[in-house]
Amino acid sequence: MDRIADRSDRFDRRGRRPRSPALFLVTGTFGALVLVTAQLYYFVKLQSVIAGLSGAGFWLSVAFGTSFLIFCWIAAVRYVLMMLCAYFGWAGSVRPVSRPIRWPRVSVLVPAYNEAGRIAATLRSILSLDYPDFQVLVVDDGSEDETLDAAAEFARRDGRVRVLRKPNGGKSSALNLGFHESSGDLVFCVDADSQLEPSSLRRLVPLFEDPRVGAVAGQVRVRNRGTLVSKLQALEYALMNGMPRLAQSNFAQVLIAPGPIAVFRRSLLEEIWKRWGSAEPHSGRAGAVAGPWESDTFAEDCDVTLNALLLRYRVVFQPAAISFTTSPAGLFPLLNQRYRWIRGNLQAIKKCWRRWHDLPSAPGALPLWLSLFIVETVVWPAVNIYGLVLFVALVATLGQIGNLWPWYLILLGIEVNAAAFSIRAVGEKAVLIVLMPIFRSVYGVILDVNTLCAVCAELMRQRMRWA
Repeated sequence: MDRIADRSDRFDRRGRRPRSPALFLVTGTFGALVLVTAQLYYFVKLQSVIAGLSGAGFWLSVAFGTSFLIFCWIAAVRYVLMMLCAYFGWAGSVRPVSRPIRWPRVSVLVPAYNEAGRIAATLRSILSLDYPDFQVLVVDDGSEDETLDAAAEFARRDGRVRVLRKPNGGKSSALNLGFHESSGDLVFCVDADSQLEPSSLRRLVPLFEDPRVGAVAGQVRVRNRGTLVSKLQALEYALMNGMPRLAQSNFAQVLIAPGPIAVFRRSLLEEIWKRWGSAEPHSGRAGAVAGPWESDTFAEDCDVTLNALLLRYRVVFQPAAISFTTSPAGLFPLLNQRYRWIRGNLQAIKKCWRRWHDLPSAPGALPLWLSLFIVETVVWPAVNIYGLVLFVALVATLGQIGNLWPWYLILLGIEVNAAAFSIRAVGEKAVLIVLMPIFRSVYGVILDVNTLCAVCAELMRQRMRWA
């Protein structure tokens, strides 16, 4: 028996208590009210500006101005609601807990393909975990470099490590093989290019005291920050792990338990495999291994998480558990990664929707969460692009920008406040906030366009493969 530590010092290695993001909830709400008021004022002002226009120019100005007004209002309401839900999710994650617990055995699965240069650091971080009982299964998925030898060296030195070798069949097949060969009550998935905080597993496991919890997601942070692109990704990860995931966790409906750090209840994975998987652990195709992780999408982490929600399990987020992952250092590798993520998430959503229709006991609220997922993944990037087009069109139509700058600056201020909220909530470095103007004006626009390209490609069912 052991006792769960008070989670109030969960972010700081020096033991300092995390600071509440409540201030940014207040300032964000105030900013939204200012935006709504300012929008009405400038909309009235716009009428006098366009009064001298006629014909198509007049009607285009009216249409663009009204659309931009509605766009800004929707943005303000979205941020306030998301921050409110995220705040309650954050408050739940920091609530002090001190009660006896029996630490269950955990199987750590590390799928690896051509990770010779990074697998050693990953395994060192795993073996340094402050947890009493775990095993490590490294699954070499037909690597063509020295990954197998590097992992085998750890297996020779530490009895907790076991290395499995199989022909290349993809990450899902590697996870399935590790699952079949593991013995833990909980299954901990870690990417081969990620490094864990020593306390991460101890922070994740106590949430399984609730028997309804089937999976717990940890916080992913960018480890390599040597380029502007990677620094912007660090800010993006704070935003992704901040408001959206904390808001989802407030309702125990986290939609993606990420590959670099996620723990699943073994009984949940067995139920997923029994219900939707093959009856045989191995299929006839070389390298393929059947199991709870399916290979028919490009987002196996999203797919298995949605399956957990389909089976009425709770999925929650613990920002105290941190995994530092390696992100793309350049723009084009980043766009390729995000293109794959978007298409994979859409594939998983479509698949989950079909299964929801076929499952007699499917949770009634899940379609709402899938719809919100689509709004955030697909609709909101389109709205962002539309808002930018409206801004440019208004400037071109009116021939002046003075009346439009306040709209843009207030929106940017709300987004900076949202970034500050997220950074405070997940304990990231506050200096990332200074990147917000570049993030919104350049980086976010590029990613939004990339998202729309991925959505169109998925709708047209273009062939896709791992790059």
